[in-house]
Amino acid sequence: MTHFDKLFINGKIHTMEDSSSVYSVMGIRDGKFAYVGNDSSFDADEIVDLQGRTVIPGMADAHMHMYAYCQNLVAVDLSNVRSIKELIKVMKAMADETPEGLWVKGVNFDQTLFDEKRMPNRHDLDKISVKHPITVRRVCLHAIVVNTKGLEMAGVGVGYTPEGGGVVELEDDDKPNGVLREQCTQVIDNVIKDPLKDEKM
Repeated sequence: MTHFDKLFINGKIHTMEDSSSVYSVMGIRDGKFAYVGNDSSFDADEIVDLQGRTVIPGMADAHMHMYAYCQNLVAVDLSNVRSIKELIKVMKAMADETPEGLWVKGVNFDQTLFDEKRMPNRHDLDKISVKHPITVRRVCLHAIVVNTKGLEMAGVGVGYTPEGGGVVELEDDDKPNGVLREQCTQVIDNVIKDPLKDEKM
C-alpha cells in the first residue's frame, strides 16, 4: 500500500490546472506533494481532516518594481551605508568619475541605520558636488533627497507646490531642504535622462 508522511482528506484542494481541478485528498512525502486526487484509502503517519476547508497553491507577490530594479543597476547602492558622512564619501567617489552636469544617483539608503538618525538634506549632498545634480532614494522608494543643483534643474524652489501631491520638506526660510516624499518625487524623475526609456523591456 502507498504510504505518505501526511495525508490531507475531506478538503477542497484546487490545483489550478483548470476550472474543474478540485480534489478532496492530498498526500505529502519527504516534504513534497506526492498525490492529489480523491482516493483516501492510503496509509499515512499523520492524517489531517480538512473538514471541507479550501486549499490553494501559494500565491506569489507580483509587486516587483522591476523598472526600479533596472534603474538601481546604474546607481550607487547605499544599503550598507551607516552614516551621512559615509554616504557623502561613497557618492563623491561616483561623482568624481561622472562628467559635470550629469546626474549622480544613489539608492537604498535607510536613515534609521545612520549614526545621525536623520534624513540627509540638500546641504549634505552639496558636499558631494555642486557641479552635478545628485539624488539619493530611500530604500522604501517613497522618498528622495536632492542637492541644490538638482532642485534648481527641476524647478523646485521657494513657493513650489507639487501638482500631483506629495510633500516637499522646507527649511525655516521656506526653501526646500531637498527631501521630497511620495508623488512629488516624480518631478525629479522627469528631469533625469533615463537611458532605460530608450529601451523596451
